[in-house]
Amino acid sequence: MFDQADRTRNKGEVFLHSTPIETLTVSGSFYGQHDNYGNSAYGILNSTAYGYTVDVTWTLMQDLSVFAGYAHDDYQSLQQNCNIAFNQVTCDPANNYMANPRDILETLHGGFAWTAIPALLDFNVEYRYTYGRSKFGMAGSPTGTAAAQPAPMPNITNITHTLNISSRYRLTPQWTLKLHFMYERYTESDWTVDNLTPSLANVVVEGFTTTSAADVRSVVLPIQHPNYEAYFTAFSLAYRF
Repeated sequence: MFDQADRTRNKGEVFLHSTPIETLTVSGSFYGQHDNYGNSAYGILNSTAYGYTVDVTWTLMQDLSVFAGYAHDDYQSLQQNCNIAFNQVTCDPANNYMANPRDILETLHGGFAWTAIPALLDFNVEYRYTYGRSKFGMAGSPTGTAAAQPAPMPNITNITHTLNISSRYRLTPQWTLKLHFMYERYTESDWTVDNLTPSLANVVVEGFTTTSAADVRSVVLPIQHPNYEAYFTAFSLAYRF
């Protein structure tokens, strides 16, 4: 449990659900929470988060309904760090500094559910778009006291597109075959690691070599999150007693 710390969490949530007319359903939620790490000298000292969602479902006809929604999440924390020189193994409290990370997520989604053949075949399609921003402000120098208003650094951004398509076919009243397809694309812009090369310490790999043996002190590959595209397909066969 080396990556865990004592934490006290206070959290509240509110859920709302309304059907103003028979074919329209509107729902929403809100939450807020505060975490305190009272026994931690370094790392996260406290964090605050809040978020809200809005979802709408409209039944156009008996066999077809469409839905859409929006979600917002905001995470903020206070961290205490220490600047440790290359040849030191302990921290001098005079070199402490404060940091204020903040992560914001915006999510939009929409789709439809269609019963093509009643009690036999149905389809579900959903598209989801998520835009994330990470902000990071910290004290200008390790003097032991954080600046009252730390200057924010450039944003780190990421975008995720997700498409889900599924279908259920009832072979018999007991047997059901389900097919599922998902496509996901992720892109990220991170000014802290973009365009950096890994440490190879003058080791030639496919014609590339670093220019200084001192590069061995920095390895950046593990903190990079490369862009990607992924495709998933799945099926299941279920029996109902």
